[in-house]
Amino acid sequence: MKELFENISNAKSVSELDSLINQNPQVRDIVEGFEDKYPRLSFTISPTEVAELKAAKIITDDHKLSLEYRNFSKLEKLLIAVLWKNGHITRVQSVLDGVVGTKTSDTEYGVVFRQFGRSLAYDTEPIVDQHVLRAFCAFGDVSMIKGRKKIPRGAAMKESDQELIDAYRVWSKKILQSVSSEEAQEFMYKLDKALFAIGRILLNRT
Repeated sequence: MKELFENISNAKSVSELDSLINQNPQVRDIVEGFEDKYPRLSFTISPTEVAELKAAKIITDDHKLSLEYRNFSKLEKLLIAVLWKNGHITRVQSVLDGVVGTKTSDTEYGVVFRQFGRSLAYDTEPIVDQHVLRAFCAFGDVSMIKGRKKIPRGAAMKESDQELIDAYRVWSKKILQSVSSEEAQEFMYKLDKALFAIGRILLNRT
């Protein structure tokens, strides 16, 4: 996995990244399974759109979903109901914090969803989770990180892991500097999946 990680770090095009993924059947299978469970989102969410949601009173000034709003569409009601059933209503706040670039949530566990919000607003921002960060901790340069540098099974990412997430953001954006602007968004999407796969494999080896 170390050699694959290093080759990915030096990839300069989508085709090169695809080739590296396909050369490893285990990584390829995880990436394909990832796409089935998490199909690619074809939209973005901008800070301007968040401001419009606030103006419409759909969300509050501190980025919470306003359940007192009475004009949700049928689809919106369905999606909110799914969020509620999964206990994820409050995660909207951290996602919107990431989109806007603020921190209104007081939870210790909003860092992953805040970074997801950044990725929805800016296509050069990566998506992170425990598997991606596990791969980065194993093979990336984490010498400057003061917090934890190893991600155990089932780890919940906390505010204390923000420095690690920021280091991964810097690493991924450095790779993008060698990728053409036309391919940057696609490359980032596939880079996230490749690191997810590596992190999953490392987890199963422990």
